[in-house]
Amino acid sequence: MSDREGQVGESNELTVLDYLNEDCWRAVLDYVPVKDVICSERVSSHWQRIVLLYLSHIRFLITYKDHYQCVGVAMEIPNVTSFEVDIDDWPSFLSWTNKLGSSVVGIHCTCLETLETISENCPKLEGLGLFYPLTEKILTGDEIKDFKFLRKLGFTFINMSDQYLSKFINCTVLEELYIGNNEVMTGECLDNIRLRDLKSLILSYCPEIKLSHLVSAADHFSKLTKLVLADPNTEIHDNANILVDKLPNLESLHYVQRDVNQEFTNHYIGNFFKSVCSLGRLKHLYVHGFLNDYDLETITRCCKELHSLELEECEDVTPAGLWSACQNAGARLTTLSLDGCSELTDDAIVACIRSCPNLTSLSVRYIGGLTLKVVSRAEAARAEVHAPVPLRLFVHGTKLMRKRYTLNYPDRVS
Repeated sequence: MSDREGQVGESNELTVLDYLNEDCWRAVLDYVPVKDVICSERVSSHWQRIVLLYLSHIRFLITYKDHYQCVGVAMEIPNVTSFEVDIDDWPSFLSWTNKLGSSVVGIHCTCLETLETISENCPKLEGLGLFYPLTEKILTGDEIKDFKFLRKLGFTFINMSDQYLSKFINCTVLEELYIGNNEVMTGECLDNIRLRDLKSLILSYCPEIKLSHLVSAADHFSKLTKLVLADPNTEIHDNANILVDKLPNLESLHYVQRDVNQEFTNHYIGNFFKSVCSLGRLKHLYVHGFLNDYDLETITRCCKELHSLELEECEDVTPAGLWSACQNAGARLTTLSLDGCSELTDDAIVACIRSCPNLTSLSVRYIGGLTLKVVSRAEAARAEVHAPVPLRLFVHGTKLMRKRYTLNYPDRVS
């Protein structure tokens, strides 16, 4: 007797699965959240086979539930579905890596047991994020040598020296490297021939890193298109233009400086933004904490490919500066974030919407001077320009506004 006949015989009734071919039930499951599909796999052995077959065609990123340190490189993998597991539920993790291992392309690890398990069950792993409590004393570098497809690697809250980091770098050809909250690395490990294929470098709070090592490494970063510098030390901050000048092919640049002396910033930052203006391929720029009207106007005028601009807590940006930027780049901007730019007003936001018909995302959170009227005025302004694409407007933390608003304009795309 066939398996299907056995299943039907057990209940003496046909189920929906007996009437649908694979294309049909796959189309139905596409409407169901993956988390709910996973939770349903215990309904029956027949249903479990259907679910696992369906999930086998999905690329998974496994993260730890409620684990605040799970950020970084593994999150950068495109076209993945995140799947949370309870960090304290080890049997669940073992079970799901065994069932879905061939579909797991990204994962976060906090212990050697996790590394050993994914080494056995996840042959197609592309991205790996390592987190504390893993330490230099626990890791040797050999743990990742069997990951043949690994191209993205991250270390967060692990004080790993350049010598130990070099062991990991030499195990695989990397396209993306994320190092965050490392208080001992100097950056010497970055000047490594194995990093010639690096496309993305993310450095977040590495206070001991040396400018000379970064500049030297940049000589062989010919493929680097994304650079993130978050909370760099004073040496890097004061000379960031030297590094940017070494990377003419950058398409994405994130610069975050949360704690800096404004007097010294004004002295050095002009040189930095001059270098940014020379990036002919720049498409995405994120700046936190410092940017004035002049630099904003210059960047949007010089960077002809720029279509995504994110400003956060740039308190020197005024309505006049935003208007100039929209005149320069309004036709090509698709993403704009102005969170915490406290000088902006309702009128400035409405004028921005009128000038940027191709915007698909606009964030104006935490601007205390905005009023609740900005929502209705934004909707009216969007309708006036007959925009060819919908716009998502994010509003929160404004005057008289305590709720979060996410609005879509227009309902009908002309």
